[in-house]
Amino acid sequence: MKGGVAGSRGAGHADSMAFITKDDQARIDDAFNFIAGTTLVPARMKLAVSTFVSDFIKRKLPTGSSRQEIRNFSRGMSMAKVHHSGTEGQRALRRAIHLLWEAMENHERAEQAKLTPGIDLVYDFKRSMEKAWIVSEKKGGGLVAHKWVFDNGLKLYTKAFLRRNRLFIQGSSKIDGTQGDQNVLDFEFGFDELKDRYTIAPKGLGGYSFKAVSVPAVHWTDVPRRGVTEDSGSFGAMNGTEFDGASVMVTTQFTGCSFCLKDAGRLLGAHISPSVPGRPHPFSSGTKLAQQLSGVQEPAVGKGDFANGNPGTGQLLVYGRGYSNMTGLRDGYDPRIQGGGSSGMYIVGFKRPTGQWKVFSQEIVDNHIVKAIRIYPTKA
Repeated sequence: MKGGVAGSRGAGHADSMAFITKDDQARIDDAFNFIAGTTLVPARMKLAVSTFVSDFIKRKLPTGSSRQEIRNFSRGMSMAKVHHSGTEGQRALRRAIHLLWEAMENHERAEQAKLTPGIDLVYDFKRSMEKAWIVSEKKGGGLVAHKWVFDNGLKLYTKAFLRRNRLFIQGSSKIDGTQGDQNVLDFEFGFDELKDRYTIAPKGLGGYSFKAVSVPAVHWTDVPRRGVTEDSGSFGAMNGTEFDGASVMVTTQFTGCSFCLKDAGRLLGAHISPSVPGRPHPFSSGTKLAQQLSGVQEPAVGKGDFANGNPGTGQLLVYGRGYSNMTGLRDGYDPRIQGGGSSGMYIVGFKRPTGQWKVFSQEIVDNHIVKAIRIYPTKA
């Protein structure tokens, strides 16, 4: 902010170590001016975020703030003790990212800017600007930023978005019996700045509203004709949810469940769960469940198929924990993902303008993204 945000630059002190030349006020001004002057994001995003950050600085350091208050705030952005902080351009990016996350009141995430690999700094800055834009809207009303990130990030560049942003999907157990094989429900898209993750949840979240094909989780014993005995019965009469009526598909978190797809002239999907809290008959293994659905584990268990999807023809595709029958994805998703908590696998799909559905998976282990891939259609 030209001229200083909490008094003149002369009010600050140089860092105590002789080789540091940037004073406290200058460091704050430079970080803000980097945000306000960037050409890395759209102009309307830059304007909204710079206003949001300016208001934060004015609240944090109102007129009359002491030199010590200015110093304490500024030193959080100092790169003096950061090994491999990089070039001056990289240090400027780190300070700007730090300031953005302080404005979003996530100090832990702000400090992570000092550790971000140099090659990722531009990406991290742009992602942080997007998130700050949404947070500014949450405080001031409106959903322009929410919709922009959904349309221009998650929807348009799904795999790239999932590689760099955590997504938590809270699905719905609701089945609208008036829609036949379809199940289109209302969902919302938002961002949790304290957890640094995007969220899709049934309407009521308070974010950008959209309609989506909702594939509900089904306990394995609720599959018709499956029964309650693990090593007998059949998965051959599952009910598939039709991917139609909306251009987005969501389902709830996976921690051992299997996702099933079949092209039967229309794309159908199912989410089969090995266990549900409080329900009897937990399945012994998510991997074994995926194998049974694929027809490779238990001769006494009929392999999976959709009763409403030309049963007996075509292949049921299965993506499960530790196993999959999909081309190139035989190991399924990470076996460490089980029981929820800080780990989970999430699936989201989008119907492209060509009419083709593309379905993606994101794997989170201990709150870190370990994989983000397209699981349908798979590469031959």
